[in-house]
Amino acid sequence: MVPKTTVGVLVKTAAVFLLFVCVGLRFVAPSVTVGDSGEFATAASTLSIPHPPGFPLYALAGKAVGTLLPLGGWAFRTNLFSLLCSAAALALFFDLAVVTGLGALPAAFAAALLAASPILLYNSFVTEVFALNLLAGVAALRLLADPVLPPLRVAAAGGLLLGLAAGSHQTIVLILPAALLALWLRTASAPRLGRALAWAAGGFALGFTVYLFLPIRSAHQPPLDWGHPADWTSAWHVILRKDYGSLSLTVDSPLSRTPGNAALQAGRWLQALWAQWGPAAALSVLGAFVWPGTGLGLPVLLIFVFFTGPF
Repeated sequence: MVPKTTVGVLVKTAAVFLLFVCVGLRFVAPSVTVGDSGEFATAASTLSIPHPPGFPLYALAGKAVGTLLPLGGWAFRTNLFSLLCSAAALALFFDLAVVTGLGALPAAFAAALLAASPILLYNSFVTEVFALNLLAGVAALRLLADPVLPPLRVAAAGGLLLGLAAGSHQTIVLILPAALLALWLRTASAPRLGRALAWAAGGFALGFTVYLFLPIRSAHQPPLDWGHPADWTSAWHVILRKDYGSLSLTVDSPLSRTPGNAALQAGRWLQALWAQWGPAAALSVLGAFVWPGTGLGLPVLLIFVFFTGPF
């Protein structure tokens, strides 16, 4: 029998999801927008391969949602897919806040604050990969904070999730340092940590097989076929983003990576953090220090911000 408290949290979590969907439907873009919107809508509708690294999870998940919800054209369906991903991420975020010790009311306030962030709102109403990436990130944090699941199951499930999520946006791997620290804190011994890491690596490898989509689909010559990754050499070329300087996220030279430029980049990151997240960013930092009762732990949070932030 499921405890009443658990049922209550599930109902409230579902309410967060439905509320954001109902409000968001008013603002979802009706068709193609700027950026990569048209490319990703085409990739989902035709199971095609967009620009490197190919985004196989997005193509497959977008195709599934767009087929199950045949509302309007495919551009609208993939815009709707973004809304559903953001709503699910907010619902999981609410559940995460409750699991880590917040009451329902402050957890709802935290979710509302996150929902009102400019960058989240923008990516919730257009076709992009970032809403799905946000959902994967929040799901990973929820797994790490689960008070019931044993460490080995958390490791295996977390590895599988991150492997799959790498097929949506490879920056999801930046969560790994924080995840490893959280796993170490849960296992509390080197042998148990070793077993957990083995399970996590196996789960990640299994999830990463989503990239088999590239050679399988490329062999059928879809409308979009960036790099034509029909063989393993071409597939790895696309996955590693060789045409963009491999896994580099910016186009620069080693000579430009000086302490002065790093400081400038950190300043730009802080400006972007405020512009994109607003009060949610400042209050998150404040809350991390004045309310240390989170099951994730302040060190995990700080390492997560460090590796996904200015560097």
